[in-house]
Amino acid sequence: GFVVSMGLHTHAGDAVAVNRGGFKLSGQDYLEMGRHIGRYFAGNRIPTVFVQEGGYKMDAVGEAATNVVLGYSQSWPKHE
Repeated sequence: GFVVSMGLHTHAGDAVAVNRGGFKLSGQDYLEMGRHIGRYFAGNRIPTVFVQEGGYKMDAVGEAATNVVLGYSQSWPKHE
């Protein structure tokens, strides 16, 4: 299995991200991140767990986390 540690302090509006790391990610970036993770791990049927461990811009954390998981789920192989 694989554990994804979602450090959501990388959001553009999060002072930790901008001041310390130079990150300026937005909602679409998190969606794409989830898709990349999903293409590999879900595509290879590797069990995956997401753990939210950072993020200090509370009005953005929920959307960012949702977008990562949504992007991941959109990448699952389609079963017929």
